[in-house]
Order: sequence, then structure tokens, then C-alpha cells
Amino acid sequence: MDQASLDYAMSVLEEIGGAVRPIGMTLEKLNTARTEGVPTGVIRPEGESPAWEVTCNVVPTHRDSVSTTYVQLCLQLTAPCPERRSELERYAWSRNSQMLLGTLLVFRDCLCYKHVMALEPTAALEESHFQAAVFAFCQQGEVLAQQGQAICQGLRTVDEVLAGENP
Repeated sequence: MDQASLDYAMSVLEEIGGAVRPIGMTLEKLNTARTEGVPTGVIRPEGESPAWEVTCNVVPTHRDSVSTTYVQLCLQLTAPCPERRSELERYAWSRNSQMLLGTLLVFRDCLCYKHVMALEPTAALEESHFQAAVFAFCQQGEVLAQQGQAICQGLRTVDEVLAGENP
């Protein structure tokens, strides 16, 4: 990523940090050397020992005269669970067809929840829209995490989870 794009992406992370602060969250920007050059931040609820954290990547793209900025939110829902990987994959595939916000996937034997937004690079971040998206993402992620953890721990089968209420 060229320096101008990197600087721009880091400024978007600053805007995101400002957007999540009023809803009781913080954003910690990570060093790009640690994130393979991808501008990344971690969104957490304020306070000590938060129960979850959302990884937030910002990727500006340019092709000819068209520019788009993609913001990806990712939340790890379960600990690694290799013994139930195929069940988690089936759960993710089944749930994805019902979800309006985000996508479930299995990455490194963990159930993860991802949502990608496209931002207009010439406009300021719409804070209220971003706040609502992050809030809904985290709220839905909490339900999905409970269901994924029940599958990982062998407490419920995929069919039992899918027969219950939709998140």
C-alpha cells in the first residue's frame, strides 16, 4: 500500500475511534508491521478485561478514477474447536442464508463473524450509521457466539441450534 493510501486508511481508523467512543467502546490502532501492512484497529468495550474485541481493517482501493474504502469488522466467536470443525462449517453455511448483516466462517478452527462495509472516500464517516452497524454486529455476534460455543462444547447439535430462534 502506498504511503498516501496508508495515511488515508489510518485517518479512517481515527474517525472510527471517534464514532465508537460515544457508545462506550474504544479503538486501539495496531502497528501495520504487526498486521502485514493492513491498517487495523481493535474495537473493545471500555473497561478492564473486555469480554470480546472486534478486529477492524480499513482497505482503500483505487482503479482508474474510482475509489472505494472497505471497512471489515471481524469477531472471533469461539475458541479453536478442530474436533467440531465440520459441524461449525455446516452451522455457518446454514445461518448465512438467513442473515442480513455479516457472514459466518470457520477460520483456524474458530467460528468467526465478518461484515464488510463500503465507504465513500470523499465523504466523512457517518457516525450514527457506523455506530448502529457496530452495535447490531456485536449484538448479533453475542447470540451467534453462544450458539457456536454450545456446538463446540457438544452441548447442542447443529440441528438443535438451527431449530431454535434465529439470531
